Amino acid sequence: MAFGGGHYITISPHVKFSPLEVSDYLFSTTERPAGVFAANLAYIISQYEQRVHLLTEQISDARRRLSRHEVENSDFIKFVAIEDTLNEYRSSLEGMSRVITQLMENRRHLFKTRDLEALEDVDLHIRQVLVAISSSTHTISSIQNAYSTVANNTLNQRMKALTAITILLAIPNVFYGMYGMNIALPFQGEPWAYPVITSFTVLLILLVMFVAKRLRLF
Repeated sequence: MAFGGGHYITISPHVKFSPLEVSDYLFSTTERPAGVFAANLAYIISQYEQRVHLLTEQISDARRRLSRHEVENSDFIKFVAIEDTLNEYRSSLEGMSRVITQLMENRRHLFKTRDLEALEDVDLHIRQVLVAISSSTHTISSIQNAYSTVANNTLNQRMKALTAITILLAIPNVFYGMYGMNIALPFQGEPWAYPVITSFTVLLILLVMFVAKRLRLF
């Protein structure tokens, strides 16, 4: 955008943008380039705000699905793209804020008091959008940390369960392994040996489970 000498020129890489769309952002009916310039800035910031709002909705949706344990790996890939987009928006808006701050110094006396007030409002709007961007970025980090914590906790619980199963299965193997050897063992010729050993093994497993539960080993 450039203005001076009663002329106002805009160049945009997108065909969607047109100065005619900024009429709702004019603070008053004016033909002065400075007034139209401030309105254009307000329009551009509103577009940033709408896009940030859409990204925030996507983040909020992922957060809700995380609470229902429905989040997928594709969501975190999407988070990377969203975070990159938010960082680009932040960089652009911070640059615009610095430019507006310099323009508000009005060194060349291009702006009237009303225009300076409009620029101040635009700068305030930029700062509000930057706060929203920071909040969304923080939410992404919180979701990633929460998912990492949940995943680690789930893995630990599964490892504890597998360890407990392994230990409990090892107990009967001790007795069955001994009686599977080709050596003389007590009671091997008795008909009641098998049910007694089996019952003793089951009781021992239950005892180990009870003690482990009391000691919170698993």
